[in-house]
Amino acid sequence: MSTSSNTTTNTTPDVYYVIRLINCLRTGCASKEITDLTTASLYCHAQVPIPTDHDEADCSLQRIGEEGKETYRFMLPKYFRPALEEDGYLQCVDDVIRTYVSETMLKDKVRTLAYKNSITRNVSLFSGKTVLDVGCGTGVLSYFASALGLAKYVVGVDDSNMINMAGRILSNNGLPRDRVELCRGKMEELKLPVEEVDIVISEWMGYGLLYETMLPSVLDARDRYMKEGGTMWPNKCSMYVEGVFDERMKYWDDVYGIDMGAMKEQAMRELCKEAVVEVVKAETVVTDRCRIWDADLNTIKDSELDYDASFRIGARPGSGDTAISAFLVTFDVDFDLPGFEKVSFSTAAQAETTHWQQTLLWLEPTTVPTLGVGEVITGNIRVERNKKNHRDIDFTFDWKVEGRKEGAERSMGKQKWSITS
Repeated sequence: MSTSSNTTTNTTPDVYYVIRLINCLRTGCASKEITDLTTASLYCHAQVPIPTDHDEADCSLQRIGEEGKETYRFMLPKYFRPALEEDGYLQCVDDVIRTYVSETMLKDKVRTLAYKNSITRNVSLFSGKTVLDVGCGTGVLSYFASALGLAKYVVGVDDSNMINMAGRILSNNGLPRDRVELCRGKMEELKLPVEEVDIVISEWMGYGLLYETMLPSVLDARDRYMKEGGTMWPNKCSMYVEGVFDERMKYWDDVYGIDMGAMKEQAMRELCKEAVVEVVKAETVVTDRCRIWDADLNTIKDSELDYDASFRIGARPGSGDTAISAFLVTFDVDFDLPGFEKVSFSTAAQAETTHWQQTLLWLEPTTVPTLGVGEVITGNIRVERNKKNHRDIDFTFDWKVEGRKEGAERSMGKQKWSITS
């Protein structure tokens, strides 16, 4: 492709290239190559000359918003906007992506019904109370609290266009503004129309529980608005680690009669680089489940979201010698106050699948341990927000196998993974 020193105003970009990017995002196929889109690469793919006065910073594809409620925002050079707007392709891009994400969450029955049941089974907790819904999205939790929990007043907060849709949904379902008030903006920057609330409700959880770092915003809401004796809802959560034996790499040993061992090595290296979020089959979990962290959401501080923990996992009874190819991180969430009916949900591989799936941390092939009878893996875990991008989460495991007979080969390792945007 050639570049030109000037650009005419009637240059028409390949708008369909941009739409293909949008469709990749809608189907969950966004890659780092797409999210790292630059002005130069967009001009190249759209087959138009790069103007001499272009600004590299004026084009990007940004992923913004908290986990499960993220928005993909296009920042396009001015030369693209007329053609895109004329053909109607640029309108409501953020809303289209957010609609897809909202639909995914609403279809997660484990998640949505847990919130609904925690309210309908504990109406006395909500009846006549003032409730703050942080990250309200479509307004489903605001509706549950007001219409089903009989809350006196609900304030829903969201920093996206979806809050307009939430207003329409709530109005269409008979909830007037004197029952539910919606406020757009960042929770940390808003002044709400109430001085205090009885309950702070939010669906803030991300992959591996803490990815996307929405919880600090909810804690800010708690500290500024929740009255003494009030509660977060849910009010408890916990994280767990297990061992997994996964034989998927065997595929490369015989691919239509071809030994593709070279591909196997490359695939393994790629798997070990970052945390993998996927649905893990329960039968691949070969150890017990060890709880590594508990949080009382009514009292936990922001600084405690980066933490160190110890763990100890052993092979399940009767499993014999068991190789551990990856660590598995999952979490549970509880709505649990004394005097009220407890409601919980789990993202464990043994539980019904949620949109959070499970977080798989593949071990380097040279460190994969085998657990024999009476042997256990012990170690320490560091979970923390990434220094460069606080929305990402880093996991560092330092482990060893204990209980081996004297003279047996020692097995240990240390490895770091990240859940990244």
